[in-house]
Amino acid sequence: RRVNCAANLKQLGMACLMYSGEHQGAFPPDLATLAEAQLLPVGKVYCCPSRPADPVPASAADLRAGKCGYIYVGAGLRDDDAEATRRIVAYDRPGNHDGKWLNALFVDGHVEGVAARSIEDACQQKGWLLPKPQAK
Repeated sequence: RRVNCAANLKQLGMACLMYSGEHQGAFPPDLATLAEAQLLPVGKVYCCPSRPADPVPASAADLRAGKCGYIYVGAGLRDDDAEATRRIVAYDRPGNHDGKWLNALFVDGHVEGVAARSIEDACQQKGWLLPKPQAK
């Protein structure tokens, strides 16, 4: 299931990179935008296979309402990020993989996993970077 989860994140990453290629390097504001732009259809790819009881999103509205197995933090990121191999775009929701493993997607499109209970623990262990919060 961890490998299937990583493959889902990889598909999300490829769709984000396709979006950025059409939007001057900018990543989408949210994952629902990928579905609306017809870059990645709504369905199981947005769900972690370690949580089969979670509802599968049926629309972009479902994704915006939080029916997604992943936390997207890519809004405001660009595909030319100087830390593309370390900057996180999306990662597992807490509790996926029994809270003992975490997969993360990076700006350059690769996915890594680590034995960690939180994204903060994973970042500390691996030197990963979360995007800085955007000013509103």
